[in-house]
Amino acid sequence: MTLNALVSLILTKHEEWDSKAAKFGYIPAYKPVLESLLRASDDESLDRMGRIILAPMWREMASFWYHDSSEERILDLLSMRSRHLPYVQTEVRKEGRKCTIVTHHDLGPNWSVVLQAAFDELVRKSFHAQPTISQGDTVVTVDFPLP
Repeated sequence: MTLNALVSLILTKHEEWDSKAAKFGYIPAYKPVLESLLRASDDESLDRMGRIILAPMWREMASFWYHDSSEERILDLLSMRSRHLPYVQTEVRKEGRKCTIVTHHDLGPNWSVVLQAAFDELVRKSFHAQPTISQGDTVVTVDFPLP
């Protein structure tokens, strides 16, 4: 990789993610601490974290980033953050009137509980649809019809 390419990559990440994410309280965190906090949380707390914190934050972030919190911009946000967060990768696939979101992470099974609750809340409130969600220790898959 050339120096120019590296500088361009760093500046793009700063412009697309770092400078804006900090306004939403994102901080660099020591991964073992986050994993420990997640392991110590009960299912009800994890569910609340997804529904009350994560899902609304995704809508607010889409509104801030794109000046639009439409369904399309929320999906764009979920895809975009994967380019900048090494511990979470999200792929959004649309086939006709069906959408599938697959998120792979390495934060442990309790993060899957948080994601399942967040996606359930997000799809019901923002897409006005009933999601089908499957959850594993490191993967959460969400299927739902597009409006």
